Amino acid sequence: MTFQAVIFDMDGVIIDSEPIQLARQKEFIAHKNIHISEEEMLKVVGANRKLTYQIISPYAPEETFDTYFQGFTDYFKAQKIDFQSILNEEILTVFDWLKKKDKKIALASSGSPEKIATVLEECDLAGYFDVVLSGDQFRQSKPHPEIYFTTAEKLALPVEACIVVEDSEYGITAAKKASMYTFAKKETRFNFSQIDADQLFTDFDELQLALEKQN
Repeated sequence: MTFQAVIFDMDGVIIDSEPIQLARQKEFIAHKNIHISEEEMLKVVGANRKLTYQIISPYAPEETFDTYFQGFTDYFKAQKIDFQSILNEEILTVFDWLKKKDKKIALASSGSPEKIATVLEECDLAGYFDVVLSGDQFRQSKPHPEIYFTTAEKLALPVEACIVVEDSEYGITAAKKASMYTFAKKETRFNFSQIDADQLFTDFDELQLALEKQN
């Protein structure tokens, strides 16, 4: 299959942020005296803010979406994440190779627009992407496929010409519902099911070799 674009997830693929984000959610709900099982907490990994709230709100009915996330933001205001330190730097070689091959590169992340902008700026990545979209821009984020359909539309490409690189079960489900060939970065820390991905890879050298075979 010849492809014309690769669409990347951000958290867990470009940056190894998921352990930090999960730890912060656990710390904040403990601070709020909210009691949620480990199994339920793992469901927030890979979720955008709307889905995270849906998971947490049954255990904290007094919290609205706005009060929960404003409280979360205020609680961690003085503890900024150093995104450069958790950048998977090997992915830059893949980006450079794609650019040399005149392939388009897009970002389709469940992260907020503000977080995406911060990551791209701090890691000096903005110049790589032809399209950048956040799940917060849609009524439903991953596992709903709308973000991937819209990314292909903005790239002016059919879905068949797009390859997706994901890690979470939510992201893989969204990409496959959009009928896109999907690579998944192997991840065993969060109980993800990656069975629906077309191919798994362990490092970005392996991903580049697989993309070269698809080219």
